[in-house]
Amino acid sequence: MKASEGDVGGVLKKSNRFSVPKFQRPYVWVELDQRRLWEAVEYQAGLMRGRGSTSKPDQFIGSVVLAKRGGKSSASDPDHYSIIDGQQRLMTVSVFLAALRDSTFDQDSPKGEADFDRFTRTHLRVSMGSGQSRLLIEPQGSDRLPYQEIVDYEDATEPKHLLIQCYDNAMGWIATAQKRDKTFSRDRYVKALLNRLAIVSIELDHRDNAHRVFYSLNSLGRPLSRSEKVKTLFSMSAGSRADELYDDYWRPMVIDVGGDGRVEDYLLSRLIIKKNAINKPQIEQAYTSVLERFDGNANKVMSEAKRLHGGVQSFRYATGAEEHPKASLSVRLGRLNDWGVTPAWPLVTLILDELDGGRLSQPNASKALLMIESLVVRRFVCGIPPNDLRSRLTDITVKLDRGSALPADLRTRLMEPTNRWLSDTEIRQLILTTSVYEPRRTKQLLLLFQWLSEDVQGVQTPTLRTPNYQIEHVLPQSHGEWAGDLRGWGVKNIDDFVARRLHVIGNLTPLQHQANAGAGRERLNIKQVKYYKKSPLTITRRLATKATWTEADIDARGKALANGIARLWPR
Repeated sequence: MKASEGDVGGVLKKSNRFSVPKFQRPYVWVELDQRRLWEAVEYQAGLMRGRGSTSKPDQFIGSVVLAKRGGKSSASDPDHYSIIDGQQRLMTVSVFLAALRDSTFDQDSPKGEADFDRFTRTHLRVSMGSGQSRLLIEPQGSDRLPYQEIVDYEDATEPKHLLIQCYDNAMGWIATAQKRDKTFSRDRYVKALLNRLAIVSIELDHRDNAHRVFYSLNSLGRPLSRSEKVKTLFSMSAGSRADELYDDYWRPMVIDVGGDGRVEDYLLSRLIIKKNAINKPQIEQAYTSVLERFDGNANKVMSEAKRLHGGVQSFRYATGAEEHPKASLSVRLGRLNDWGVTPAWPLVTLILDELDGGRLSQPNASKALLMIESLVVRRFVCGIPPNDLRSRLTDITVKLDRGSALPADLRTRLMEPTNRWLSDTEIRQLILTTSVYEPRRTKQLLLLFQWLSEDVQGVQTPTLRTPNYQIEHVLPQSHGEWAGDLRGWGVKNIDDFVARRLHVIGNLTPLQHQANAGAGRERLNIKQVKYYKKSPLTITRRLATKATWTEADIDARGKALANGIARLWPR
C-alpha cells in the first residue's frame, strides 16, 4: 500500500481508467453532498482570477483508495484501477466535468462539435490500444446507463436517478455562476476542479485485501446499510471469487426479494429461521460469525451464498412480491400483507419453507397462517399495541417445532399469556369499551369491515380502501345536532356517553368518502335515508333500520361484530 497527495486531475488522468467493483453500493450522494463539492470548486475558481493555473491545490476534499487491476490488451492501454473507496467523490467530479462541457456546447456549430469531442476524449473517456474508447469511470449496475447517457449527452431514461439529478444540479449551478461572474471561463472552472482540489490517493498492492480496506474505511463516508455490510463480508470471505459470488448469487437474490430495500428483511428472516433470536442491528455480527466459521474457505462461502439465494421463493410469497399458486394460501398471505404484518415475515417464510420441503401439508400451512392472522386481528380490535409483536413472533419462530408438528406447537406458543392472543370471551368484553379508532388505523379498520362484510354477504364486496372509503362515526364526533334525539332516547349524561362510546367499533362503519364527508354531524334519521340505505355493504345498510342509537344499541352491534370476528378468526 502506498499513499500520495496530489490533485484530482492527477488521479483522473488519461493514462488511467477506473471501474467500480461489484461489492460497492451505487451512487448515493444527494444534493447537499454535491453542493458542498461544487462550492469548493466555485471558491477555488474565484481565487484563480488573475493567478493563472500554476497554484498548487490548497483545499483538501478527502481520499481515494485504488487497487490496480491486470489484464491489459496492449502496452498502450491505460492502467486499470478498481475504486475501493471514493467512488461518490470521483463520480461527482466526472459529472461536473460533463456539465461544464455541456454548458458551453454549441451543438449547431462544427467548431462546437469538435470542442465537445475533444473535451470528452480528454476528461470523460480513455483511448484503448484497439482504437476504441471506454468510459474513464465504469460504474456497475443501475449507475452504468445514466452515467453513460451523461457522458454521451443522451436523453435520460431515468430522470430521477441520483446521477442525472447531480448533472441537472450542476447545470443549474453553472448557469448561476455564469450570470454572477462576468468573467466566467469554463477552462478556469475545469482547472479549479482538477488542479486546485487536493486529494490523497492510496494505491493497494496484491498483498492488501481490497474488500477489507473498503469495509474499514466506510466510517469515513456515508454509512453503509446493514445489507451492504453483509454483502461486503461475503465479498471479503470469497476472496478471488467475489465477482462470481455477486453475479451468480447476490445480485439475483437482490432482484428476487424485490430490491435492495427488502434484502435486510430477508437476511433477518433467514437468520431467525436458523434459530437466531436477533433483531436488525445484529444482522452484521450474526453473518460475521457465520462466515468466520468457514475460515476463509471460498467454496463454503459460495455454498452459503447459494443457499441464501435458493431460499428466496418462500420469502417472495411471504412478503407479497409474488402470489402463491395455491388459492387457499394466496388468500391467507394476501390478507396478512394487506394488513401489514412485517414482523411475521420470518415465521411465514418458515411455514412456506416447510411446505415447499414437503414437511408440512397445504391444509396445515393454511391453518398456521390463519393463526397468525387471528393473533393480529384479535389484538387489534382489543386495542393491544403492536409494539411487542416483532419480538414475540421472533421468539416463537426460533423455538417452533418444524414439520407436521408445527401447527400444534404454534397454537400452544401463541396461547401463552404474554402473546395476548385473546379468547372469544375477552374479545366480547373488551370490544365494547376499547377505543379502536385512530386515523392511522383506518387501513386496518377498513380491511376488517371488508372481510366481515364478505362473511355476512357471502360474496366479494367492493375493495374498501382510502380515499374511496373512510370510517364513519354513526354518533358523530361533533354531536351538537344529536342532543335533542339523545335526550329523547333517554341518554342523561351525553358528554359521558360520547366519551365512552365514540371510538368503539360498534359506533364505526365504512362509508364511501363522498357520503362520509356529507354525513358529518347529521342526525341519525337523515344519515339513514341519505347514506346507510344506499351502501353496498350489508354491515352498513343494517344501520338504516335503527330507531335509536344509545349505548345499548352500540353495545349490541359491538357484540355482533365480536361474534363475527370470533368465527372468522378462531383461536
